[in-house]
Amino acid sequence: MDVEKDFANDTIRNRNIFDYLLLKSSENAAKLLKLIYFSEAVKANADPVLMRLFVLLEYGFDCSTEGEIRLALKSGADPKKIIFAHTIKVRKALKYASSVGVDLMTFDCKEELLKINQDFPTASFHVGALCESSETFVSAIENSRLVFSLAERHGFKFTILDIGSGFFGSKEKESFFYELTQEIKTSLEKNFPTEDIEIIAEPGCYCVASAFSLVTSIIGKKSIAQNGNNGLQKEYYLNDGFYGSFPYFYKDYDVKHVPLLKNKDRVKPIIETSTVAGAQMNNSAVADEEQTIALQ
Repeated sequence: MDVEKDFANDTIRNRNIFDYLLLKSSENAAKLLKLIYFSEAVKANADPVLMRLFVLLEYGFDCSTEGEIRLALKSGADPKKIIFAHTIKVRKALKYASSVGVDLMTFDCKEELLKINQDFPTASFHVGALCESSETFVSAIENSRLVFSLAERHGFKFTILDIGSGFFGSKEKESFFYELTQEIKTSLEKNFPTEDIEIIAEPGCYCVASAFSLVTSIIGKKSIAQNGNNGLQKEYYLNDGFYGSFPYFYKDYDVKHVPLLKNKDRVKPIIETSTVAGAQMNNSAVADEEQTIALQ
């Protein structure tokens, strides 16, 4: 299938088309993680145009809620390529998933398995968001091999291995992603060399992180005298914050701050100790605390 041609000719062609690099990053991930089926985590980016592109790329979707399943189906996803990947599911959402043909799901306790009341022979692991060590993936794959072997001794045949997510998406971590995928492939070839097992990966952040830029504005500032210092500390307030586009965990997700006005464009750039806060009146909604930045 000529994905690029189909994407260009599809009904979304007259809408805001994403940077060509988005498609290339997805193709690069597929090349480096060949033999692995991709399932995009909807929580990484639920933009409808982006999700439609992943449908055209024949990716699956990793959904945590009924709402995310609905978004995936609305984008044209095959229900058989959707994973209901919350280990503790709302019964209403579980019934909805069953009604639309989404029958692949995760669990991690006996109580949830009884709730599902069905047996889905799979094993999966999640190394955590933005994993910085290939050894974490290698260890998890080796542990999964032990789980598969234990199941076989008890008469069960597992058919799916989900290696989860945790891949950085910034261009600065591109070389690390390449090294990581080589370690993953080597470990998979060692531990699952010949078996008929479907292997799933969820490189959501890698594929979508560099596709979007969020622009915010400074809506106000304060100057506060510093004790024991002749200078002033500035407090800048943005029109967005932790209760909007910057949730409390954004610092863990490789977010880069890129000022639109460069120092060379300023007549006299001023370097000051500053705090950048969101629009909400909440002490915890501080984007950057006591950073030395050039603003005026």
